[in-house]
Parts: sequence; C-alpha cells; structure tokens
Amino acid sequence: MRQKPYYSVRTGKNPLSGNIDFPMLLKLFRTLYVHFDDENYFQEDLGYHCVDSGFVSGALGHDLEGVLVLST
Repeated sequence: MRQKPYYSVRTGKNPLSGNIDFPMLLKLFRTLYVHFDDENYFQEDLGYHCVDSGFVSGALGHDLEGVLVLST
C-alpha cells in the first residue's frame, strides 16, 4: 500500500484532500448511482421492471456478481 500521501497533499496544493473519508465516499457514490439510475442509464445492462412484462433482464443477466467476477 501507499506509505506517504500524494504529492498534492504533501505540498498543500489540494485543499479538499483531507475532507473525504470512506463513509462520505460511499454517500457520494450512492448519490451518483441513484441519479444515474433515475435517468435510466443502467437499463440496458442491469435490466428494468416493466408493468406489462415484469422484470426484463439486461445484457448482464440476473447474476451480476458472477459476471463481475468472471470479467476480471
């Protein structure tokens, strides 16, 4: 792992470097995910719920965790 801070943090050129901890990062990620999900950016790959057809599977199928493991 990284022993010393990044150059911008060490020199004080990055004023926002110390303000984001892990819980804040998770909150920001969730906010962005919900925004893009509301805009239907993930329908093609993750699928969606249709009133007439029920759940319509996306390109990644039903086992997203398995697809992510196999793709690495």
